[in-house]
Amino acid sequence: MEPIKFNSSSPKKVNVAVRNIAEHLCLDAGNAVLLKFHRPMEFEPELQSCFFNVWVQINFKGGGFQHGWLIAQDTAKDFIEAQFHSVWVDPNGDYIDVTPRTDGQKRVMFIPDFDRQIRLTHSDGAPAIMTYDNFRMFQGQPLAQVEPIIAIMQDTQFIQKHGLLRST
Repeated sequence: MEPIKFNSSSPKKVNVAVRNIAEHLCLDAGNAVLLKFHRPMEFEPELQSCFFNVWVQINFKGGGFQHGWLIAQDTAKDFIEAQFHSVWVDPNGDYIDVTPRTDGQKRVMFIPDFDRQIRLTHSDGAPAIMTYDNFRMFQGQPLAQVEPIIAIMQDTQFIQKHGLLRST
Protein backbone atom coordinates (compact mmCIF):
# COMPACT_ATOMS: atom_id res chain seq x y z
CA MET A 1 0.00 0.00 0.00
CA GLU A 2 1.40 3.37 -1.02
CA PRO A 3 1.57 6.09 1.67
CA ILE A 4 -0.90 8.94 1.41
CA LYS A 5 0.63 12.16 0.10
CA PHE A 6 -0.65 15.41 1.56
CA ASN A 7 -0.60 18.84 -0.04
CA SER A 8 -0.67 20.99 3.07
CA SER A 9 -0.73 24.76 3.27
CA SER A 10 -1.42 27.28 5.97
CA PRO A 11 -5.13 27.93 6.61
CA LYS A 12 -6.23 31.49 5.93
CA LYS A 13 -8.74 31.48 8.79
CA VAL A 14 -9.67 29.43 11.85
CA ASN A 15 -11.93 26.58 10.80
CA VAL A 16 -13.30 23.43 12.46
CA ALA A 17 -10.06 21.47 11.91
CA VAL A 18 -7.95 24.30 13.37
CA ARG A 19 -10.21 24.49 16.43
CA ASN A 20 -9.99 20.69 16.77
CA ILE A 21 -6.18 20.54 16.65
CA ALA A 22 -5.93 23.54 18.99
CA GLU A 23 -8.19 21.77 21.47
CA HIS A 24 -6.01 18.63 21.36
CA LEU A 25 -2.96 20.81 22.05
CA CYS A 26 -4.79 22.67 24.87
CA LEU A 27 -4.53 25.94 22.95
CA ASP A 28 -7.01 28.74 22.29
CA ALA A 29 -7.68 28.86 18.53
CA GLY A 30 -8.92 32.42 19.10
CA ASN A 31 -5.27 33.42 19.60
CA ALA A 32 -4.31 32.29 16.08
CA VAL A 33 -2.56 34.92 13.97
CA LEU A 34 -1.38 35.01 10.37
CA LEU A 35 2.29 35.98 10.16
CA LYS A 36 4.51 36.99 7.26
CA PHE A 37 8.24 36.37 7.26
CA HIS A 38 10.21 39.51 8.13
CA ARG A 39 13.89 39.28 7.17
CA PRO A 40 16.04 40.80 9.91
CA MET A 41 18.38 43.58 8.81
CA GLU A 42 21.17 42.60 11.22
CA PHE A 43 21.76 38.97 10.22
CA GLU A 44 20.85 36.24 7.72
CA PRO A 45 18.47 33.80 9.48
CA GLU A 46 18.79 30.04 8.93
CA LEU A 47 16.07 27.79 7.55
CA GLN A 48 14.42 25.55 10.15
CA SER A 49 16.26 27.20 13.06
CA CYS A 50 13.49 29.31 14.56
CA PHE A 51 14.76 29.10 18.14
CA PHE A 52 18.26 30.29 17.21
CA ASN A 53 16.98 32.94 14.79
CA VAL A 54 14.80 34.44 17.53
CA TRP A 55 17.69 34.24 20.01
CA VAL A 56 19.93 36.22 17.66
CA GLN A 57 17.15 38.75 16.97
CA ILE A 58 16.69 39.27 20.72
CA ASN A 59 20.45 39.87 21.06
CA PHE A 60 20.22 42.61 18.41
CA LYS A 61 16.83 44.18 19.15
CA GLY A 62 15.62 43.09 22.60
CA GLY A 63 12.16 41.63 23.02
CA GLY A 64 11.52 37.97 23.74
CA PHE A 65 10.36 34.54 22.59
CA GLN A 66 6.88 33.23 21.95
CA HIS A 67 6.66 29.52 21.37
CA GLY A 68 3.67 28.02 19.62
CA TRP A 69 2.56 26.01 16.62
CA LEU A 70 2.51 26.61 12.87
CA ILE A 71 -0.61 25.09 11.34
CA ALA A 72 -0.72 23.40 7.92
CA GLN A 73 -3.76 21.73 6.44
CA ASP A 74 -4.83 19.60 3.47
CA THR A 75 -8.59 20.16 3.42
CA ALA A 76 -9.16 17.75 0.53
CA LYS A 77 -7.76 14.82 2.56
CA ASP A 78 -8.96 16.04 6.00
CA PHE A 79 -5.39 16.26 7.32
CA ILE A 80 -3.98 18.92 9.64
CA GLU A 81 -0.57 19.30 11.25
CA ALA A 82 0.97 21.52 13.92
CA GLN A 83 4.72 22.19 13.97
CA PHE A 84 6.30 23.60 17.13
CA HIS A 85 7.81 27.00 16.34
CA SER A 86 9.28 30.13 17.93
CA VAL A 87 8.63 33.72 16.90
CA TRP A 88 10.17 36.96 18.10
CA VAL A 89 8.09 39.22 20.34
CA ASP A 90 9.27 42.74 19.56
CA PRO A 91 9.54 45.38 22.31
CA ASN A 92 5.97 46.52 21.42
CA GLY A 93 4.63 43.00 22.08
CA ASP A 94 4.00 42.12 18.41
CA TYR A 95 4.72 38.63 17.07
CA ILE A 96 7.29 38.71 14.26
CA ASP A 97 8.40 35.59 12.37
CA VAL A 98 12.12 35.90 11.58
CA THR A 99 12.57 32.36 10.19
CA PRO A 100 12.48 31.92 6.39
CA ARG A 101 9.98 29.53 4.87
CA THR A 102 11.03 26.33 3.15
CA ASP A 103 7.66 26.03 1.37
CA GLY A 104 7.45 29.53 -0.15
CA GLN A 105 4.21 30.45 1.63
CA LYS A 106 3.59 34.17 2.09
CA ARG A 107 1.74 33.81 5.43
CA VAL A 108 1.50 31.10 8.05
CA MET A 109 -0.98 30.52 10.83
CA PHE A 110 0.65 30.61 14.27
CA ILE A 111 -1.09 29.69 17.53
CA PRO A 112 0.85 30.73 20.65
CA ASP A 113 1.47 28.08 23.31
CA PHE A 114 1.94 29.70 26.70
CA ASP A 115 2.82 26.42 28.47
CA ARG A 116 5.34 24.56 26.27
CA GLN A 117 8.75 25.95 25.42
CA ILE A 118 12.01 24.99 23.78
CA ARG A 119 14.82 24.41 26.26
CA LEU A 120 18.56 24.12 25.83
CA THR A 121 19.94 20.85 27.15
CA HIS A 122 22.64 18.26 26.46
CA SER A 123 22.43 14.72 25.15
CA ASP A 124 25.43 12.41 25.46
CA GLY A 125 27.59 15.49 26.07
CA ALA A 126 26.45 17.27 22.89
CA PRO A 127 24.40 20.50 22.87
CA ALA A 128 20.74 19.78 22.23
CA ILE A 129 17.33 21.35 22.49
CA MET A 130 14.18 19.89 23.96
CA THR A 131 11.34 20.66 21.60
CA TYR A 132 8.13 18.96 20.43
CA ASP A 133 7.47 16.66 17.53
CA ASN A 134 4.91 17.64 14.90
CA PHE A 135 1.34 16.82 15.92
CA ARG A 136 -0.88 15.43 13.17
CA MET A 137 -4.56 14.64 12.82
CA PHE A 138 -6.18 12.67 10.01
CA GLN A 139 -9.96 12.63 9.57
CA GLY A 140 -10.36 14.28 12.96
CA GLN A 141 -8.26 11.70 14.84
CA PRO A 142 -4.81 12.32 16.37
CA LEU A 143 -2.07 10.18 14.84
CA ALA A 144 0.11 10.36 17.98
CA GLN A 145 0.37 12.10 21.33
CA VAL A 146 2.16 15.41 21.82
CA GLU A 147 5.60 14.29 22.91
CA PRO A 148 8.76 16.21 23.74
CA ILE A 149 11.79 15.23 21.69
CA ILE A 150 15.51 15.91 22.01
CA ALA A 151 17.22 17.33 18.93
CA ILE A 152 21.03 17.25 18.84
CA MET A 153 22.33 20.60 17.63
CA GLN A 154 24.80 20.61 14.81
CA ASP A 155 27.75 22.91 15.35
CA THR A 156 26.91 25.23 12.45
CA GLN A 157 28.66 28.37 11.26
CA PHE A 158 25.50 30.30 12.25
CA ILE A 159 25.77 29.07 15.86
CA GLN A 160 29.51 29.80 15.95
CA LYS A 161 29.18 33.23 14.33
CA HIS A 162 26.58 34.40 16.83
CA GLY A 163 28.18 32.71 19.89
CA LEU A 164 25.00 30.87 20.78
CA LEU A 165 26.47 27.70 22.29
CA ARG A 166 29.61 27.57 24.30
CA SER A 167 31.59 24.40 24.90
CA THR A 168 31.26 23.00 28.41
